[in-house]
This record gives sequence, C-alpha cells and structure tokens, in this order.
Amino acid sequence: MPEEDVLHVEFTSAGGHAAFGSLLARPRRPTAVFVTSDLMAIGGLCAASSAGLRVPDQLSVVGFDDIGAAS
Repeated sequence: MPEEDVLHVEFTSAGGHAAFGSLLARPRRPTAVFVTSDLMAIGGLCAASSAGLRVPDQLSVVGFDDIGAAS
C-alpha cells in the first residue's frame, strides 16, 4: 500500500471525518477504506454521506473494535 494512502488522525469521529474528507477529495476516490476504530469509521460515514456517496454501494467501509454504536 502506498504510504500516502495511510492517514494518521485522532481516534475520534472528528478524526475519521477529516480523514475521509481528505481521501474523498482526491482525484481518484477510494472504493474501500479500512479504519482502525469504529468511532473513526462513524465519522467517516458522515463525511461520505455529505459527499453524496452511498455506503456500501459506492464506498465500502470497515471499522475495527466492535463498539455498540457500530452495529
């Protein structure tokens, strides 16, 4: 994986939102994102929704740590 595809942000929903915003602003948007915390994934889902993307139809998102809100 290219190093520029690995983003380091805070483990918060705001951090996930910011990271997804950065990824989705690229000329070639990702089709899938692996996020190291479900809270960050939730923030990312909000950013994807704001960008008009349908999850999982247009973007696959995988979170990690299985918090209750992720279900």
